[in-house]
Amino acid sequence: SRAMGELVEVPFKVHPQVVKDEKRPSIIYQQVSFTTPIELRFLCFRNYYCGYITIKRYMKDETGKKVWQTILNRHQLMKDPHFEDDAQARHVIESSQFNSNFDGGLIKALRFYLYQPSPSWRSFGLRQLTCYTVSRKGTTSEAKKAGDDLLPAIRQPSSLPASSLQDAITEVLKSCEPMHRTLFDDQP
Repeated sequence: SRAMGELVEVPFKVHPQVVKDEKRPSIIYQQVSFTTPIELRFLCFRNYYCGYITIKRYMKDETGKKVWQTILNRHQLMKDPHFEDDAQARHVIESSQFNSNFDGGLIKALRFYLYQPSPSWRSFGLRQLTCYTVSRKGTTSEAKKAGDDLLPAIRQPSSLPASSLQDAITEVLKSCEPMHRTLFDDQP
């Protein structure tokens, strides 16, 4: 049987947003990198007017060349990019939703490519991004220490069925909800 695990939030560095061209549509992405490579279980964020996103991971291919590989392609965040009904909804993406490129391996960095086909919104992005891994019982890590103040201890076997992981995710989201009071730099 696999070791007991605990969901822990992983600290990461956020790099400045890259905008390839001031005129839209343009390629815009946000990169995050982890101090040590992690086994990503899920990530959650509050959308801020993004129509959809593509997620790429940093890796070395068979030849040893460093590449950005797509693991989630054009994932829809807004039902209709021209209407703001769900423009600031919270989203959870589990690693099980990643495409067949993703082998479950360790992740050193991620890029979130942001798309908003509607000209109505001046700015868009992801807010309150958090990444979670399952910490094996008995291991101490930077991620565990960083997460201690923020997260309730959610103990569960890492091999639990998806519904139990979903319950744990729901608990984490509930515990995070009151903490996030983000001031937006500019409203659309």
